[in-house]
Amino acid sequence: CLSGLLYGFSGFTLVSLVFNHFGEVVAFFPFYLLAADRLAQKKNYGMFSLLTALMTITNYFFFLGEVLFLLLYLLMRYGTGATRHMKEKLSLLARFIAELLTGVFLSAFFLLPSLLAVAGNTRLSETIFDRNPLIYSDVRTYLALLKSLILPPDIIQGETLFGTEEGTLASLSLFLPLFACCGVIAYFIQKKGWDFFKKLCLVCLLLAVIPLGNSLFVAGNATYYTRWFFMPLLLMAVMTASAVESFEPKPFTIGTLFWGGMLLFFLLTNIITKSATVDATGIFLIKNRSSYETELTVGICSFLILVYLVWILKKDTKKKYLTAFLGAAILCCAATFYLHMNTGSKQVTDSGRFIYKNQLAADTSQFLPKEDDFYRFETDTGSNHYILTQEMPSVSCFLSTVSGSIMDFYKFAGITRTVSSQIPYDRTALRALLSVRYFLQDAQMPADPGDSAQELLSGYQSVTKENGYLVYENKNYLHIGTIFSHYMKRSEYETLSDAQKDAVLLHAMVIEDRDCKNLENLSGVTLLSAGDFKEMTKDSRPEDDEKAQCTALNQTAATTFCYDNTSLTFTYDHAKSGLAFLSIPYSSGFTAYVDGKETPLFVTDGGLMTTVLPEGTTKLTLVYREPGLVPGIVISLIGIALLAGWVLWHRRFLKKVRSQYT
Repeated sequence: CLSGLLYGFSGFTLVSLVFNHFGEVVAFFPFYLLAADRLAQKKNYGMFSLLTALMTITNYFFFLGEVLFLLLYLLMRYGTGATRHMKEKLSLLARFIAELLTGVFLSAFFLLPSLLAVAGNTRLSETIFDRNPLIYSDVRTYLALLKSLILPPDIIQGETLFGTEEGTLASLSLFLPLFACCGVIAYFIQKKGWDFFKKLCLVCLLLAVIPLGNSLFVAGNATYYTRWFFMPLLLMAVMTASAVESFEPKPFTIGTLFWGGMLLFFLLTNIITKSATVDATGIFLIKNRSSYETELTVGICSFLILVYLVWILKKDTKKKYLTAFLGAAILCCAATFYLHMNTGSKQVTDSGRFIYKNQLAADTSQFLPKEDDFYRFETDTGSNHYILTQEMPSVSCFLSTVSGSIMDFYKFAGITRTVSSQIPYDRTALRALLSVRYFLQDAQMPADPGDSAQELLSGYQSVTKENGYLVYENKNYLHIGTIFSHYMKRSEYETLSDAQKDAVLLHAMVIEDRDCKNLENLSGVTLLSAGDFKEMTKDSRPEDDEKAQCTALNQTAATTFCYDNTSLTFTYDHAKSGLAFLSIPYSSGFTAYVDGKETPLFVTDGGLMTTVLPEGTTKLTLVYREPGLVPGIVISLIGIALLAGWVLWHRRFLKKVRSQYT
């Protein structure tokens, strides 16, 4: 009961509340570990496979880290020591691998399409070997790890002491309410020998302080994440509960003194850096001091309660002191949770919250695309999620698991995209290309106040103010399905200046060199060289050129456009021959049909799509089938068959073995 309480209200759980897709993983993992134990002990067959499938489907991001932790767990618990023969250890490993693979097979209907969807995402290609794999470049990372053991966690985007830019979203916390690391220290002292808890705890600590070790839990990715800490926290919670159940004064005294000493250090850091005579910069800079002082208050109050329990409370009966520890843990868990939530809530003022709720309730239907029409919206950097609530087609997005083609497009455009899609304000040609018609700016709490006059968004006109949002309209944007008469080789495009690169996108489709041979000698399509483009636009102003090109291209746009879950349909009034530009991320799942006849799709502008339209085309249809879905379903069916055979065979085998001994 105590260990479950500490695990459920651990610092990791608190700091990760903002990520609403983390909770299920934390909740299911103890059962996953239990299933691994029962498989190792030959008490249950098949359950580990089912839970493997569940954990994979629940959140595939965590899955590799969970498997690594389970391997370490099984190695430390069942693979070391002389009590088991090598044959038995190999048999355990074989059972684990067999059920693990079966579970992966079961989840393939979901896992395979998911992996294919994010393949090519640049966040996957950045590995730990792109940085120092042995030492963290910022010493504050080590100090932040120490702090995470002693104090409750910072809120997301509200770092305090030892906060780093890369650590603010890392879910960095190893804090247990009431005990912090005291119970773990007591366990190490009072439990003689080296059991698997101690070994695994030290291995996790070693992996946490080495960048390469930490990155193993996120497939070797370069981004600093500690989102695997819920697993060692489960160990720490069990070790703490075990130490309390077998309470000994001396080990707990040592653990309490260590925690108290560290709290004193963090308290003195706050007092000294708060002094007007001290210039607290660098390592000891405290951001969001009020939040830090709240963390200190929680830590010190928890410490004082623990001091009473360890040194003052009479422990004449085991039931009495266990009840006292449990009651104190409930109190500290509730207080820590409340204060963490309250600290996060204070980041937004009451007036700001009121404004935000009104903005969410805004009626934007007058701006949404009407039937058979299509255009996109854009917001300032502080309103990415507002677009989602209004169901607006948008180029603004805060999401890391986007299509690799989107990442390719931003790379093509020279824009660094990590977790957010944001087009620099001076890139008006890109906005025109992507059919951006409206720009919404938060008038109450602008994220980019310097741009409120729209000086950088040339060509935009103020339309209205709707529930706290300034609405600007762009007259120069491409309608959906426009037809280009020119294309340019990617190699030619790369020779242009940055300004010319944007401008040429409204004159020609930029096609990968390898695909250009498929467009040679096509009617209505002409190759445009970089030199010809420079000559063509040498006497025109960029804004005039954008307006002229949008006007001309829109004469060729689709007359109607509609889409559903599986297809997109463009209709034309006898289109001219050329390249139909589709401002949609390329995917191998799309198949194009021109008047019912299948036609190839090409990658254009780095990651978008185009296809050839013959003269007189009336209908272009893109049919989408999720890549990997059908093979994934087939693999899952194979997994079901394997699981059924595996379970039935072991039931018969166990029944036969039991009959021999009865």
